[in-house]
Amino acid sequence: MEVYFRDYRPVDGLQIPYVLETRVLPVAHTALGMRDTPVPPEKTFIDKVVVNPKLDESLFSKPEIGMASNAH
Repeated sequence: MEVYFRDYRPVDGLQIPYVLETRVLPVAHTALGMRDTPVPPEKTFIDKVVVNPKLDESLFSKPEIGMASNAH
């Protein structure tokens, strides 16, 4: 597999790729001696990048576990 990073744009002083292209390399022959079916490349497009966003502290708090009911 190969991954190509393209369309770099500056975001807060960093160069961020906005397109990632993935290609699966063909294998010469399968276990049965047949040729592999080619896989078309896939592209992932990034719409927006935020560097170090402010996050609410509650996102990092330990969740409370409720007491299990002993009802029979």
